[in-house]
Amino acid sequence: MIVMIHEPDWARVRQRIEATPEIRPLLVAGGGHLFFEGKPYLAGSIEPEAVWITRSVFDGGPAETFLIAAVDGPAVRWVHTFNAGLDVSFAKMRAYGMRFNRAGEGLAARLGDASIFAAMLEQGRRLSNSDSMAAAIGEYAIAQICAEWYPIAEQRAAQSERRWQHFPFRELAGSRWLVIGFGRSGSEIGRRARALGAVVTGVRRSAAADPMPIGSSGRRRSPRTCRTRISSYWLAR
Repeated sequence: MIVMIHEPDWARVRQRIEATPEIRPLLVAGGGHLFFEGKPYLAGSIEPEAVWITRSVFDGGPAETFLIAAVDGPAVRWVHTFNAGLDVSFAKMRAYGMRFNRAGEGLAARLGDASIFAAMLEQGRRLSNSDSMAAAIGEYAIAQICAEWYPIAEQRAAQSERRWQHFPFRELAGSRWLVIGFGRSGSEIGRRARALGAVVTGVRRSAAADPMPIGSSGRRRSPRTCRTRISSYWLAR
């Protein structure tokens, strides 16, 4: 299988890929230049069958090359992306400050505000995405709630001024959390909240096996109780 891979990612996983002879990398270097088996790639001489979209592709990488191949590549059968949410559009990427070359703007004009990944599915691609960031998202959510409930900054300021002052705070233990969007990321939030003694209720759009083992401090609700198109966010009360 010929797989389109960003050159920095190739450097990171080269040994593992070379141990799998079925994978033949089509490398994308800076500026979108392509190399196959150590030689410059001639357009049309070979087509990728899979496209691996990583964070580096969007962080200053040749995003257009990957997106155009993923949507329009005649031989592409499989696209794997790092994105947890698949509602990414060119409009959203522009809102984050991304800019595109002429080819990228052409694809953007065709797709408009539609999801780029929806366009891939419409072309018959098999689409998979990574949940590797779920643990980090869970920790980030807990940190943000703690920052809201615990006056750490005020305590440190008082300490640096050698001033004794009582700062009331709220305990996480016994609090009740509603996590809307209970896939891998949402369940990682719930798992950590429950470990701190919170009662967690998870809500999702579709029925599925519980991603978080439910104990005395966790609850599950039928997906019919909340029909939402919100991908994931958290509430605590």
